[in-house]
Parts: sequence; C-alpha cells; structure tokens
Amino acid sequence: CAINTALAVARYGLFLMMNYEAIFFVIYDNIKGLKKWEIFTAYDDVVGVPQYMTSFGIVFISIVYLESSTLSLMSKVAPVRLRQYSIDTVFIVVVVSAFGRLAGDMLVSTLDLSSWIFCSDIINSLSFLLVIAFCAGSYFVKKHFFFLI
Repeated sequence: CAINTALAVARYGLFLMMNYEAIFFVIYDNIKGLKKWEIFTAYDDVVGVPQYMTSFGIVFISIVYLESSTLSLMSKVAPVRLRQYSIDTVFIVVVVSAFGRLAGDMLVSTLDLSSWIFCSDIINSLSFLLVIAFCAGSYFVKKHFFFLI
C-alpha cells in the first residue's frame, strides 16, 4: 500500500532529522542533575545542515503525498453509516483537513512553548511526536483500510 510506504518513509526521515547530540546532552544533564537554561547543541558541524535539509525534504515529500492520497481516499470511501445522511464526503474532507491543519499548528506552537520552558530542542520533540502519530496512522490504515494492503 502506498500510504503505508509513505508513512514508513516519513518515519525514517524523522529519525534522520533528530539531533542525537542534543538528545545525548539532555540525558547526560538529567543524569548529572544539571539544569541548563541555554542549549548550545546546534546540529553537528559539517553533517548537520545536509542532514536537516535531506530529512526535511524526505518528510515534506512524504507528507505532501500522504495529504493528497488520504484526502482523495476520504472523498471516495465513505462508511455505510455516513452514506445514509445527505452530507457530501467532499465537504467532510474539507472540514477534516482544516481541523488537521489547526491541530498541527497548535501542536507546533505548544512544542515551541514547551521547548522554551524546558530548554530542549524543538526538532527532537516534534520528531518524536510525529513518529508516534505516523505509527498510529499506520495502525489505523492496517485496521480500517485493510483492503488497500
């Protein structure tokens, strides 16, 4: 299934995007009991910028593909209970995509605020949560759209 493949590629891109140096120093500082209010762990010297740009490209292309394929799937495949109402599935797709964008904006804003308060890297926090969301999406596709696999 192309949706599962795109979800897996996006997960691999997010694992590539993570700043492992920042993760190491957060764990190290927690073990030592230190609380730093400034983080100096930018992406690794030479590898950091190409790592971030490559992983960003992989994740962006995967998410663009996922958005178009899931929206077209949602507009064509409607549950039996929904077919008895006069609501058009295309209208539901527009409403769901708007709420999805709103939820994504709130997620990024919340993580930005929490990374400022807890002094952690926003990219790592966002990557961890998106990996969890993509795993849940893969489970949802396998569970409810098994006929696509």
